[in-house]
Amino acid sequence: EDTPSVKSMMCVLRAQMNVGNFERADEAQRIWRRVASDLPSAQLFHQVLRAYEFASTREDDPKVRANCIHEIERLVLEEWRDTKINNSSNGKSFSIAVKAMSGVGVEILPDSCERAENLAIKYLGVKFFAKLFINPDESSIQGMEMMSLTDLQLVRNIAELYSKYPDSRRLEQGMQ
Repeated sequence: EDTPSVKSMMCVLRAQMNVGNFERADEAQRIWRRVASDLPSAQLFHQVLRAYEFASTREDDPKVRANCIHEIERLVLEEWRDTKINNSSNGKSFSIAVKAMSGVGVEILPDSCERAENLAIKYLGVKFFAKLFINPDESSIQGMEMMSLTDLQLVRNIAELYSKYPDSRRLEQGMQ
């Protein structure tokens, strides 16, 4: 996956990302889509997600910032449907999305906590998610010990979101 072609394309996508706006993130996505079949690479896909994430922190218009998050979410769910497997590439994608939602917060995207929870549940499964965040016990800790670093990053990003917006946790009421 780290071929010279992928490295070159990463530079192109990174250049688009570094501009820090929605239009350049869209351009990164267009470039990625043109090369995706010839250069299938999770790194390239994640760079596109990061371009939207970066734009969501740099854009002045709250609607554009929210659109960045919607686009990340759409792309992650599209990837999930297309791969239909739970792998570390998907975990990293979900983690990037949740981190971006945490970054813009409920002021920009009022349902960001709910969206992040839905993504985490889709990836981790509702029972494991509830064990980690709703009714944690000793087996939750043991389960976390077996998680990949990518999955732990997703859990950390959800925990960070909850620490920033504790009143936005919707699942706690419905799952106890």
